[in-house]
Amino acid sequence: GPGKRHGWGEGRSAGRGAQRGVAADRMLRHADVLELTSDQVGKLEMLSYEARKKMIDLRASIEKEQLELKNRIRSDAEDMEQIKRHLSAIAKAKVGIQEVKISNMFVARKILTDEQKELVKERHPRMGMNLD
Repeated sequence: GPGKRHGWGEGRSAGRGAQRGVAADRMLRHADVLELTSDQVGKLEMLSYEARKKMIDLRASIEKEQLELKNRIRSDAEDMEQIKRHLSAIAKAKVGIQEVKISNMFVARKILTDEQKELVKERHPRMGMNLD
């Protein structure tokens, strides 16, 4: 509805708090503190780009399926099989978003050195929780 800002900003969804964006984005926001090398920045930027691209498609899929679901529910045809298909497609896309985020975290944390991981844990403990 009005006021929702899907896909705007730094890969963030409104109301997601610590779930915002992907790990590569969060690391890039702290590039100076982490003293990232230009090679690390390049790898994290590509990782962020690929994740964002996938998440745009998944979010679009969710919005389309939600629209179809609402249309199906409003119609006179009470077809539960069609409704279940739309619900399943929405659930699958939501799982896909979580898979992208988790995969991104696994790859992004391999880019950091042990010293950089320690810096994250010390200065940004919420971000560092997933670096072990």
